[in-house]
Amino acid sequence: MVEILTRFGDGSPVALSQTGLSRDLKESTSDAADRGSVDPLSEDELKHLFDIFASPYRFVSVEPCKVSVSHLTDPVLMSEVRQDLRLGTLHPVPNSPQGIDAKINID
Repeated sequence: MVEILTRFGDGSPVALSQTGLSRDLKESTSDAADRGSVDPLSEDELKHLFDIFASPYRFVSVEPCKVSVSHLTDPVLMSEVRQDLRLGTLHPVPNSPQGIDAKINID
């Protein structure tokens, strides 16, 4: 049995079988679709997610031009990127620019 090493949404590590990962992706995305009153993911989209989670590589990329500014300014996403790159943690300073506003002030 092949174990896939991945992480839960909270970042804690987990080892799942291929069947377990497929089941978890289907159940969790279906639940999210119900809660958001949107269509569930297609089989192709679920397969794509499975391939990403099952990949042995530490970093995953996206197709060129498929990233939005909101991805780059998402504090949770950027925190995960900083953690993966071992860059440390950023701590906000009261009354200082945050996110894209702070980047604009860089000379």
